[in-house]
Amino acid sequence: CGLSYIGRVEPANPVYLSFQCGNSRGVALHETLHALGLNHQHLRMDRDQHITLDWSNINPQHFDYFAVADSKMFTTL
Repeated sequence: CGLSYIGRVEPANPVYLSFQCGNSRGVALHETLHALGLNHQHLRMDRDQHITLDWSNINPQHFDYFAVADSKMFTTL
């Protein structure tokens, strides 16, 4: 029910929220954090050093949702 690009987008980075979100502050916060540059932890380039994914619990059709982010797109602090 929400959508935002990750990080700075010129000339503006809109945060889209649908009426289907209801009064979900969590979705608004989630999308705002994307706009500020935060990505999901399970997509970090160094995620395999910190977490273990149990691929047997993930539908193979959704493996792409767990692809590690391209290192050229993100930096970590």
